[in-house]
Order: sequence, then C-alpha cells, then structure tokens
Amino acid sequence: MQMARNRKPPAPHDGFRLAAGRALPRLLFLTDRMKLQGNIGAAALQVVLASIAVQPHVLVDIHGVPGRPLDTAALAVRNTLRTHQDVVGVVILGGLDVIPSERRDTVGLPLNAPERRSDADRFVVWSDWVYGDKDNDGLPELPVSRIPDGQSANLFLAALGAPAITALTSRHGVRNLARPFADPIFAKLHGPDAIVCSHPHTSASPGYAARGDHLYFMLHGDFNDATRYWGETTGGTHVEALDLPQLQVQPGAIVLSGACWGGLSVCEPAGANRPNLTPRTAADSLALRCLAQGARGFVGCTGSHYSPIAPPFDSFGAPLHDGFWTHVRAGHGPAQALFNAKGQYAVRLGKGRHASIERIERKLFEQFTVLGLGW
Repeated sequence: MQMARNRKPPAPHDGFRLAAGRALPRLLFLTDRMKLQGNIGAAALQVVLASIAVQPHVLVDIHGVPGRPLDTAALAVRNTLRTHQDVVGVVILGGLDVIPSERRDTVGLPLNAPERRSDADRFVVWSDWVYGDKDNDGLPELPVSRIPDGQSANLFLAALGAPAITALTSRHGVRNLARPFADPIFAKLHGPDAIVCSHPHTSASPGYAARGDHLYFMLHGDFNDATRYWGETTGGTHVEALDLPQLQVQPGAIVLSGACWGGLSVCEPAGANRPNLTPRTAADSLALRCLAQGARGFVGCTGSHYSPIAPPFDSFGAPLHDGFWTHVRAGHGPAQALFNAKGQYAVRLGKGRHASIERIERKLFEQFTVLGLGW
C-alpha cells in the first residue's frame, strides 16, 4: 500500500509580497521591531522584515535604543538619510504605540484661550512629518506614510502588500449637501459614476456600497466614532451617510477623506493631551478597514477639517483635495501626491491674510496624513 506523504503545513502568511511584487523606489522603513511583533506576531514580522531585506530598501529599527522614542526615531532617520541619500520616502511600520507621532502645535505662537477654543483640537494635531525632515528645520523634505498595524497581522500585511492600479477608472464619491466644492474636484477623476450627495442619500439607501479604485469622501467625521461618516439634510440635521459594512474598496485603491479626524488611527486626538493612546482597528475605523481591504493609501486629517461652503471655493481644504487628485492623476502614489499638493498649498501660507484663516490653513497643511504603504 502506498503511504500518503506527510505534507509540510503552509507557513503563516505564505504568498505575501511587498507591494504585490511591483518595483518600488528606494524607501526607508522605520519601526520598533519588538513593539511591532507584540501587535502582529513573530511570524508576520519575520515575513515583513524578509520582504524588505530582499529589496534595496533601508530598515531603521529603534528597538533597545535609549531615549525618548520620538526623538530617538527622528534622529535615527536623519542620521540614516545622510548616508542613504537616494531614499525618496519614509514608511512607518506600526501604529503610534510602535513609533510615536508628534503632538504638533500648528500655530507655533501664543494664543489666548478663546482663540484656542475656536478649534476643536486647540490647533494641536498628530503629525509624522518629523520623520521626513532630513535637516531638522521643522519641514519635511521627503514624503512620509504610516501603516498602522491595527493589532492585526492580516490588516498589516494587506496594507503592506497593496498593489498599484495604473489606470484608475472606477471612481466613487460621497459629499455633504453643503459641500458643492467637491463636485468639480470629483469630476476630474475617471469613471462613470456621479458623486453621491448626502441628501437624499443615506447609508440606508438600498443597495449602497462604497466601491471603487479611487474614492473621495467629503462628509462629517467624529473622533468618538470612526465607524461611520455623516451627511446632512436641508434642515441641517446630520444623517449617517457611510458605515463600515459598506466599504468595498479594490486592492490598490486610493482614498481621500475630508471628514474631521478621518486619518486618526487612535481614539484620542492630539489636542486632548492624554498620556495613554488606544489604537484603532479594522473593526472600529473606516480608514483601517480600507487598509485591511488592501488600499494603497488612505489620506485624511488627524484633527478637525475645514472646507469652503461658498464660492469661489478656493480656500481651506479645497486646494489640498484638488492638488492631491491632480498629482494622483499624473501617476504619483498617494504619499508623493500629498507631498506635492502640500508643497503647492504652502505657497498660500503667510500671505498676510486674516490671522484666523491663516491658522486654519496652516493646521490643514500640517495635519493631512497618509495611512498605508503610500507608494
């Protein structure tokens, strides 16, 4: 009798390929190896590190390095970039509990209490751009993206293995009733679908699903509940417009959210100044659910967002949204596209406009972030 051969069981996460096997420019990957392992497990970490090692990327691991983690990580990146000047971008591996974000005061000047209270975040936001700051001058010279692990190896590997869709043809958009500035921006994207307006649309609309390879959400968000976005009726009442089960993004999709706190990967906004942070997961975050479905990049704010509600619609978040999609259409990945859009947006800052507008636009400039591989 022929004996059946004992087959070796498949190794965990067999078949994973960094960026789905496509060629990437030379990147610097930043992490704390043991903290990341605590969130995704040793097997997944081994797969990730091996996939980075076989390509000409640079890995910076701050595990065991003494000092304040933020300062240690930023210094390690700067020192490494001095000897690896062909690196074109930084990818942070892990959430804020692995590699911290900077609590960044976007004003940088003393404000009286009423001026601080005029913003939901007191003008303090989470920012990762210190890791792209090669010369320590307070401004990044390289694009930065972050892959929050969401306490899940599957989510992390789906985001790190995201493919690139070279011909974006399946657009999807949802906007608030009072945000018509989004219409001409969405019109520049390729695809047959029209943008959906939050009235009469709601998340209860029959058969609704957010599908596509490039998605644009201009809705209301809330840091207390990242599982849904809200629209509004003609009477100003907020109604649910999108929730977690309706997300069906294609692997490799690019998502831009203009919702408040849409890019927040922890439960606590920076302005709350709480010592302990609670990482979000794919079960309680629209952004992380997109990454779990293989999105190449989710772009959003770590704090409250501001957008124009009256013509000419050329202020607050609108130019950033428009610039981002323009660079995506030109063939840039989400990290480079946002970096380029911010470069153009920076020109408008410090032009002597009203101080309150300047504060808001500087906050927007500093708080938009890229979650996911971004390349």
